[in-house]
Amino acid sequence: MKKIISGLADRLYNQPIMNNSDRGNYAEQLVASALGKLWKPVGSGWHLWDFEGRVREKRIRIQVKQSAARQLWTPKKKPSHAFSVEAKNRPDYILRDHPKEKIEGYGRFCEIYIFAWHGIGGERCDQRIPEQWIFFVVPEKSLGKMKRIPLKKLEGDWLQKNGGVKSDWKNLRKSVLNIIKKII
Repeated sequence: MKKIISGLADRLYNQPIMNNSDRGNYAEQLVASALGKLWKPVGSGWHLWDFEGRVREKRIRIQVKQSAARQLWTPKKKPSHAFSVEAKNRPDYILRDHPKEKIEGYGRFCEIYIFAWHGIGGERCDQRIPEQWIFFVVPEKSLGKMKRIPLKKLEGDWLQKNGGVKSDWKNLRKSVLNIIKKII
């Protein structure tokens, strides 16, 4: 069994440019390795957030979204990169599969978003390298009624004006803790 799992992991993740859905799992693992053991990964399957932790007895939920400049497919036109952040009704399966979970009936179901961006193209592109990723850590409340947040907005002055921070992988844990201090 270990040989099968190892072979699958190697095939899916040990390539410079990953399939979009596989890259999402990889980005979540990058975040997990940066955050450390105090943050419980809960996002496997169809859970509404990816990590959960407690700070001063307050539950903090983190949702990770990812995108990359290089894809396995070649776009017909220059893509406009944006992350979906639309508020939604709580899905029925949450009550069925997680009956003890305290969760609002409508919302984004997290206090913090981490937008993971791999913007390197060309020969240097290697999505496996943590140092090639940039992370934008944003308090959920800063998103207001937005349904999508364009990468350009995160890279511009909007981020700082709205309480967010840009981080590299090595400083991601510290960046998340700094955002938490602002929101609790």
